[in-house]
Amino acid sequence: MVVNEEKVEDILSRSADYIIQGFIYQFNKTLLEILNDEEDAIISIEGIIEDIEIATALTTRAIQCKYHEEQENFTLSNVYRPILQMMEHYFDNVDKDIKYKLYAHFPNEREGSNYEINEEQIKTILQSRDQRFQRLLIR
Repeated sequence: MVVNEEKVEDILSRSADYIIQGFIYQFNKTLLEILNDEEDAIISIEGIIEDIEIATALTTRAIQCKYHEEQENFTLSNVYRPILQMMEHYFDNVDKDIKYKLYAHFPNEREGSNYEINEEQIKTILQSRDQRFQRLLIR
């Protein structure tokens, strides 16, 4: 089998670019949270729970950031994993006041678009047969 080295290099280069863009996306969101903090919260980056954790005396906001450059538009399946991870954490910490938020970038979505995940969509996620999520679904 002959592999076109230019194509492999292009793919690796694009993957590295997307990873860097994802870090920048998360960094920008973190910076916004720090600049907008009015409660002198403790802000953790790459915390125990999520990418960004903002803890006050009464509550914690757990924020997950996902950068999907190759997926042009939002689809529910693109956010299965972070939603399942948030649900897993929630069920392990029902006694704590934690508010979960997911920010995701898709190049063809209007900036500031807001998608509310409803009960029917949660049922769809929980019925997934995708092997990548089975550890999270077994619970």
